[in-house]
Amino acid sequence: MPDSAILIVVAPNARLGSEIAVKVFAKPIQLRSLVTLRKKLEEHPAAFLLLEWNSADGETPLRTLSILKRDFPSFRFAVFCPDLPEQTTTEAETIRFLLLESGAVAVFANRRELANLSGILQKRHPEPG
Repeated sequence: MPDSAILIVVAPNARLGSEIAVKVFAKPIQLRSLVTLRKKLEEHPAAFLLLEWNSADGETPLRTLSILKRDFPSFRFAVFCPDLPEQTTTEAETIRFLLLESGAVAVFANRRELANLSGILQKRHPEPG
């Protein structure tokens, strides 16, 4: 499997990774935090990451992703932000803008939207036809 076909899911529990595996991708690499992500990117520098991020997590994960994006230019990521719908419209727009400015290719606010991840991944590495 080429590196570009590797999906890494960083979420505090395994539920999100399991859902993604069923709906979108055969078998993602699941991590509980960004701490070991650098090691995985050294092994798979063109991987795609789905990060579960809550506004309470602050900007530290975003700074980490910016650094990793600089060090691994082929690496791409999307963010699942389940508390986004709980924010005011202005706060949600600000958060979405901040995530996109940090390099996210997409921001998902609920689990139904995660179905769109399949299209993003297929554009990134289409199946041979």
